[in-house]
Amino acid sequence: MLIQKGYYRTEKSVCIAVALLRALILVALVSETQLLALSTNGFTYVLSGGTVTITSYDCRASDIDIPALIEGLPVTTIQGFLDSQGFGHGAFETCTTANRVTIPGTVTRIGANAFFNCGMTNVLIPNSVIHIDNNAFSDCHRLTQITIPDGVQTIGLYAFFGCSSLTSAVVPDSVTIVGSGAFQFCDGLKSITFGVGVTNIGAKQFFKSSGLLVANFLGNAPSGLDAFDADSMVQVFYRPGTSGWGTNFFGAPTSFLVEASPSILNDSLGQSTNGFGFVVSWATNASVVVESSVLEAIPRWFPISTNNIRFSPASTNSTNGWFRFLDTRAIVGSKQYYRIRW
Repeated sequence: MLIQKGYYRTEKSVCIAVALLRALILVALVSETQLLALSTNGFTYVLSGGTVTITSYDCRASDIDIPALIEGLPVTTIQGFLDSQGFGHGAFETCTTANRVTIPGTVTRIGANAFFNCGMTNVLIPNSVIHIDNNAFSDCHRLTQITIPDGVQTIGLYAFFGCSSLTSAVVPDSVTIVGSGAFQFCDGLKSITFGVGVTNIGAKQFFKSSGLLVANFLGNAPSGLDAFDADSMVQVFYRPGTSGWGTNFFGAPTSFLVEASPSILNDSLGQSTNGFGFVVSWATNASVVVESSVLEAIPRWFPISTNNIRFSPASTNSTNGWFRFLDTRAIVGSKQYYRIRW
């Protein structure tokens, strides 16, 4: 990976440049009595501000392809609705025999209760989605896999509550907050990974998800409250060099995360008075070479530092499994590219 002052480019090497009771959440649901509800091809929708919000579907198909455009306007939101009596409903809650749902690349928000109680087994979420709101996929009991794309920033309360067939989940680096109870009652969930950006995992995150065995955290220890059940068998793994970790995390024992290759800790990179630097984390015993180039199009790499990582699972050494690289020659405002190889 190449980074120029935080700008990433892909390369083969890793590189760098300069309340347990849960009710249906009704907040922000569309009221079909307040906005004129229209319908096409089984989709009920409302128009607002030049965009389309889909509020329900009549489930005529088991493989559901949500349209990108309706009336020539982009579909940007999918969410549940309030009926005339003020009761909340999921947009696809009657689709109990659905198999697959494909969401178009125009959608930026999967709103409250969007797929509450939908019977789908697989859903394709596009990279355009920024927010997954409260109860968005709650009680999707048949959902076996889901990919949360890098670009999603928030995951709401109880977003995946009761998704009992999910076996694993990855929360990408772009997410900062995971709402309370987002993975409660996920009986089949065995492993989950939280990206480097997650700073808060809410309260009672894995209540009644007692099958969870592995929780990987790629960044610093997030805040939260009583994340795991008292009888949970989960083990928490974290990267060497990240902060806030102790011997246990909300009662779960912790250990170092062993990965196949080294990682550059994003929050460590930057310019200081002494030069440009970053932290390399790897729970292993190996040598890592830092190389530098001033050219981007056709780079010529020169080794500038060789670092021996020393790691022991039982070690209390403050630099166990990581090292800090510092280039004292780096000039503020200049272009410099770095990569690590091993």
